[in-house]
Amino acid sequence: MTPNIWTVVFYDPTARLKATEVKFGAGKMIDVKRPFRLLEPVTGGDTPLDRDKLKVDSDAALKIALKEPLLQNVKVTASQLKLEKVGEGLLGISGVGQGMWK
Repeated sequence: MTPNIWTVVFYDPTARLKATEVKFGAGKMIDVKRPFRLLEPVTGGDTPLDRDKLKVDSDAALKIALKEPLLQNVKVTASQLKLEKVGEGLLGISGVGQGMWK
């Protein structure tokens, strides 16, 4: 399964709350938004991911998820993956800026 839609959020000093969200589909840019992300600076959601701590890419994350016993007899035709930052101590995992595929 190759993703055909990607959404990327990046730091943009010209945006009101310093974030711009760009959506790509079939290899082309299809939408640009500057979403209202009021809580991210308060919750730490505006800090960047530490790329050195990201050990699994989206393809590997999907393969790991598909090995789950509950999915053994299911034909998966679509998926949605999100790379999110794990907060300090959340789920027993520490490390500010560490990413987790969901």
